[in-house]
Amino acid sequence: MGLASAVYDEKMAIEFAHLSSAAYCSNASVQAWDCVPCKEMGRQVTDTKVCGTPWDHTQAYVGKLDNKCVVSFEGTETYKSMVTDLNAMLVHPDLEMPECADCKVHIGYLRQWRVLKQCVQSHLQSLGCKANGTDGSTQQVHLTGHSMGAAVSAVAMTGLATDGFAVGQSYNFGMPRTGNGAFASTFTKQFAGRFYRITHHKDMIIQMPPPMWNVSMSYQHIGHEVFYDGTVPEGYKNCEEGEDEKCSKQYHRWYLDDWTFKDHLTYMDMPTGNAGCQSTTTPSAVQAMLVMV
Repeated sequence: MGLASAVYDEKMAIEFAHLSSAAYCSNASVQAWDCVPCKEMGRQVTDTKVCGTPWDHTQAYVGKLDNKCVVSFEGTETYKSMVTDLNAMLVHPDLEMPECADCKVHIGYLRQWRVLKQCVQSHLQSLGCKANGTDGSTQQVHLTGHSMGAAVSAVAMTGLATDGFAVGQSYNFGMPRTGNGAFASTFTKQFAGRFYRITHHKDMIIQMPPPMWNVSMSYQHIGHEVFYDGTVPEGYKNCEEGEDEKCSKQYHRWYLDDWTFKDHLTYMDMPTGNAGCQSTTTPSAVQAMLVMV
């Protein structure tokens, strides 16, 4: 795409954490940009449109933040979307990555992107986020998501790039493994300097699909990983490779020490997921179950 690479920007990551959390909030509050994470972000996203229908498993919203086009995908919130998460067969994303014959992605995440694709692309184009004038001018599209929404956003990035959109810097949070090794390496190379997979301490969802599926299905994480082992002020560690044990993979034995989901529901020191849309910052057990992948 000829887009310039950049370095990890923590201030931008915090901003994107608000954008990703807003995807869980009600349609009306997102379109009015008065949801809890919308207000806490302190900046206005305009021209918002929520994509999704009552029978879909998740939703996304599209809008403008200054001169940037943004797309944020909702993570797992309903039991129907849990079915999407568990449908982990790997398939070739022929429309999204036609030049990578060996690439395979999670079928549930691919299907979810394709449900949302027409609405997302149509609104992006209406906002001038695709080259459609005689001067070829376009604006970059920045994507984000949390949990399942993070995985769908990665699949969407490949599809948007293939369809002629200029994909800019994107940050996502608590992302499960999304595809096989060929997909991971191709994606990492294609979006180097533009994509950051942010992880937090013992977030067990990052370790999904579990080890036995990784072996039988060849799932691998994509890079670049930015790992927070504690709070934001305590700093972070960069891992260029997706499966680096110096970052979140050091906690791959999640089944031994963490079933609370607290690390999955907190990113950049703020409540993430459905809990972030509430006035309270303490998620209930039901909310924790519904937000998990």
